[in-house]
Amino acid sequence: MRRRAAPFGQHFLVHPKAADRIVESLQLNSQDRVLEVGAGKGVLTGRILRRPMQRLWAVELDPHLCSYLKKRFTRIPQLTLVEGDFLKLDLSALCGEGAPLKFIGNLPYAVAVPILQKVLAYPSWSCAVWMVQKEVAERIAAKPGDGRMGLLSHSVQIRARVEWVCSVPARCFRPVPKVDSAVLRLLPLDPPLVWGAQEIRFFKILRAAFSQRRKMAVNALAHGLGIPKARVTKAFQELGLGPFRRAEELDSQALLRLGPKLLPLD
Repeated sequence: MRRRAAPFGQHFLVHPKAADRIVESLQLNSQDRVLEVGAGKGVLTGRILRRPMQRLWAVELDPHLCSYLKKRFTRIPQLTLVEGDFLKLDLSALCGEGAPLKFIGNLPYAVAVPILQKVLAYPSWSCAVWMVQKEVAERIAAKPGDGRMGLLSHSVQIRARVEWVCSVPARCFRPVPKVDSAVLRLLPLDPPLVWGAQEIRFFKILRAAFSQRRKMAVNALAHGLGIPKARVTKAFQELGLGPFRRAEELDSQALLRLGPKLLPLD
């Protein structure tokens, strides 16, 4: 598993205990099917293959690393090496439809959110363990009242339960990057908190609420949605929400309950 350095070079995880902890958090069993995003030099790949599981797809974009992996892992029937961009893969075509799939990998900062969203939207995922920059992990796992709570937090938490696995200091990589990392485990909510037309409305309210973070949520929502402040204030009162709350103090359930009052569906 690696963390990419910009614009060239890569940072590889070299700490055995950290790698063990990451793979352990997948909680593998003999029926599990796993997809690894960014196999790198195979630090996690090898550990996954030593555990009970049914099938592993290891995706790697770098052709040189793919060549290395093919030499390192030969004649292993459970393993399929895939050279390519994970964001461009058709997961159903690659892994088959219906059967649950677990995900694991390191998410480079520039594409972390698109990868997260692709997996969260995949109908058959059962667990995802990601290493990301610690700052990103803190935003994903943030709770109401935390200044880091925002669009990313809600977009993940309406679909998944987020568990903090561990921090991974920069010294665990070679070359040593400038930032620490952290590992999160995501488990799907069944059903998700919101879907369909309600999801479209939820994100309109979410974006409006965080459009002016320094203002009270009532003001930000009125401005962002183009509706009277009095209407927003009334909705807050009816739901028992303090009118002086900022957006980061509201949880996803509160934003969901505001939806019908602020933007009724046609």
